[in-house]
Amino acid sequence: MSDTLPLSLLPPAAPLEAARAAEAAGDWPAAAALWQPLMAEHPVEAARGLARALRLSGAAGAARRVLGPALARSPQAMPLWREEARAAALLGDLPAATTAWRRLLDRLPGDAEAWLGLLAALRRAGATDLRAREEAAAWAATPAPARLDPRLRHAELARLAQQREEWEAARASWEAVLALPGPQGEAAAGLLAALRRLGRLEEATARLAALAALLPDSPTLLAEAARLAQARQDWPEAARHWAALRACAPDRPAGYIEGAHALCHLGERAAAEDCLRAGQERLGALPELLLAQAQLPGIAALHRAAVEEVVARLRALLRHRPSLGEARPVLLRRLLQLGRLEEAAELAATLPPPLAEPTAVTLAELHRQRGEWPAALALLRAARRDFPGRPMPWHDLARTLSEAGQAAEAEAEASAAIAAFPRHARLRLLAAELALARRDRPAVRAAWLEAVRLCRHDPAQAPHLDTLRFQAAGLGLELEAEDILPEGQGAPEMQRLMERFVSLGGARYGCEFGLAQQAFGAVTLSLLRWAGIGLPALLAGLAEDFAGVGEVGQTRLDAPGLPGGEYMLRDLRYGIHTHTFLHRLPGAPEEVLRQSCERLAWLRRRLLRQLAEGRHVFVYRRAYRQLEEEEMHRLHAAIRRHGPGRLLCVRRSEDPGLWGQVRVIGPGLMVGHVARFALHPGEAERRPVTRAWAALCQKAAALVEG
Repeated sequence: MSDTLPLSLLPPAAPLEAARAAEAAGDWPAAAALWQPLMAEHPVEAARGLARALRLSGAAGAARRVLGPALARSPQAMPLWREEARAAALLGDLPAATTAWRRLLDRLPGDAEAWLGLLAALRRAGATDLRAREEAAAWAATPAPARLDPRLRHAELARLAQQREEWEAARASWEAVLALPGPQGEAAAGLLAALRRLGRLEEATARLAALAALLPDSPTLLAEAARLAQARQDWPEAARHWAALRACAPDRPAGYIEGAHALCHLGERAAAEDCLRAGQERLGALPELLLAQAQLPGIAALHRAAVEEVVARLRALLRHRPSLGEARPVLLRRLLQLGRLEEAAELAATLPPPLAEPTAVTLAELHRQRGEWPAALALLRAARRDFPGRPMPWHDLARTLSEAGQAAEAEAEASAAIAAFPRHARLRLLAAELALARRDRPAVRAAWLEAVRLCRHDPAQAPHLDTLRFQAAGLGLELEAEDILPEGQGAPEMQRLMERFVSLGGARYGCEFGLAQQAFGAVTLSLLRWAGIGLPALLAGLAEDFAGVGEVGQTRLDAPGLPGGEYMLRDLRYGIHTHTFLHRLPGAPEEVLRQSCERLAWLRRRLLRQLAEGRHVFVYRRAYRQLEEEEMHRLHAAIRRHGPGRLLCVRRSEDPGLWGQVRVIGPGLMVGHVARFALHPGEAERRPVTRAWAALCQKAAALVEG
């Protein structure tokens, strides 16, 4: 016979005790069943208990349906507001969660959970809401309640700093978390990510080794190790780490997607395709895997044909999966990249509202390229209103106003954007571009220096820095980055190394070494960094001090051969073919040519000064045939006519034993070998093997110093 009395024979208080006992035991289905009949007799405690049981059973929506009437009856019941905050946060209803946490803090200002909950809700809302982001920062600056677990507080501060891209603050907070007892996985990965974003790659590598010993089976650390290898441009190591992640955590899409990217950078396209197919076999046809496979041809290729193949794949994907809405904005961006504006306009008409922020910005770019300024401005103003916590609508609105001839409005928008996002480097570069348009040299330099302080450690910003410096050269304005950063905050080691070298271009796509420098964030600038030039012409130019370079009568502005292509400058005497970074002319062709010639003349004077100083190592390579030693000696002699410069000539070699090797073949003259160039006979165009170029530069620098 059972010792348990039937529920109907229990004393009146027993059902309440039974519900409390089920809750204490964590038996949430039983607790929900026991709290339900007690709602009338114990309205606050039963509503709180039933909502909690439902939430912890995975039914947060049902929990909120219970809490709504209960809060209307008992608006001062703090336990109900606590459950409302927890359930709303779980469901992603951040405004409701914020309101509930505030109600708790009004009555219980030292409540640790409410303090952290509000900060977390504001941080999450701040991804799109500027006001929430600013308020989260204000809350983070207040003294924490005495009862608050310092580990939880530092972790939340670190997450907030990451969202604001304040990587030094994130690093300090994650360090504080790691110094306290408790789980270390998130903090370890956060610390490594912050060090990587700060450009402190050597320190990140050392910390990774120590943390990996403590957390040997952490998939999160493996992923961060792979991203760290990518930041060092060490694609073999990155591929190995992604493969290890797929082995230990096969359900993570990043292992397949980013692993395929690493394989593409190694030139192993077939293996990359296999990697993504394996991901689909394991995880199914996830949208992110399908999109990654469609975009694979453009991962490590520079040429137009690769983008055309991406477009064809995206169109095929949409025919097969017309409901895959994520593919349409990606296709729109690629069509714009190719200059296929009519096709882009037809596609844009199929994009349903509401538009996500990146899609709105891309659609505005379509209108910009078509010269439809009112439509572009309307889209960007709407995007800035709907996504005030995202900087790019602000940036593009100011830039578009400037291009539309509304200079005063552009300046006002740029100032407002910088006030909203004071640590966003691209906005500082925009301020420099606007100052450049009004030929305000002091303002250009001031904005440039601030931008460098903010993005010197981020190689992704190097192209924008390069473009601005290239354009500023048209004003005769030399923008340098040296000696402007506080002690101990200089450029990363590889960036400093790559800035010791100056490119002399090369035969067929001479910008390859410039791209390799750019991958490490190097901000050197010279006449031939973005230029193609054959050896005979280079020898003649060195012998004649590049006479006439930058004169209008000796320079031609070549229109793109294909829609959406880039305008190029050609020197008619030496055949120097130079990038302009312009896909649309900002003014009359004659005025653009005049400004471009001013730029080339300034770069010519700069190169002659670099040659005379002899502080740099000059680099040259030919893509389609090997340089002979006699040619290398002639080129070095031409350099030595100007000053004590050193020369590194680079060859492509079939011998693996020579790859990455540098040897001295004369005083101040070196030859290095790589497995391949970005372009050579029999291969499609690809990105330069940046790690191989960096290895050559390391060895050449060691030989120079030794």
